[in-house]
Amino acid sequence: MKKTLLLSVILLLFMGSFVVVVPESKAGDQAALKDRLAYLIDIPEVASVKFVGNQVYIGFNKRPLDIGIIVGAAAANGSSAYGSRISVWGCVYDKNEPNPENWGVYKRGKCYAIARDGKTRVNRCNQ
Repeated sequence: MKKTLLLSVILLLFMGSFVVVVPESKAGDQAALKDRLAYLIDIPEVASVKFVGNQVYIGFNKRPLDIGIIVGAAAANGSSAYGSRISVWGCVYDKNEPNPENWGVYKRGKCYAIARDGKTRVNRCNQ
């Protein structure tokens, strides 16, 4: 009896020594993503920035010459903040359409970038 009790106590102490690591919540990741990409709204051609999960929609009021650089950099910066893969879309901002997925994506080649771990993996924006 004493042996089983002693074994149980040792087992409990051993199991209690492990620290349970809980990953950050997606709400925290979303806040970090928004903070990291807050600079986008200071770009004159950017009319709006919308966040939907791991998708970021940059609504441009006119197509900037360096759209590929803007979208690619946003993807790289955002993925390091979000801690996962993200996609950034360059879109024509439509103030009458509240849903950014329905904004007009730039047609010639569709402007988007995908990044993971702070590195842009795909950048499909025609310059």
